[in-house]
Amino acid sequence: MTKAKAKANSLGIVSLILGIYSITRCLSITGTICGILGIIFATQQQKSWSNGIARAGFITSVVGLSLSVFLKMGLFIISFLF
Repeated sequence: MTKAKAKANSLGIVSLILGIYSITRCLSITGTICGILGIIFATQQQKSWSNGIARAGFITSVVGLSLSVFLKMGLFIISFLF
């Protein structure tokens, strides 16, 4: 892999790592923040040089952010019911 491709792929790798972290920490605020950052980095990577790693980072970040939002909404609603 050339140096230019490695540098061009770094945002995709970062978005994938942040997406995986946002899934594992979906109940904390850091999971939400990492999900948002992962989406931002993945879209920047796809604009410059689209590849599978950037797409996987985008998908994992969206899944982590969705889990975070839905679980927090569920806990908020349940807390008022009981």
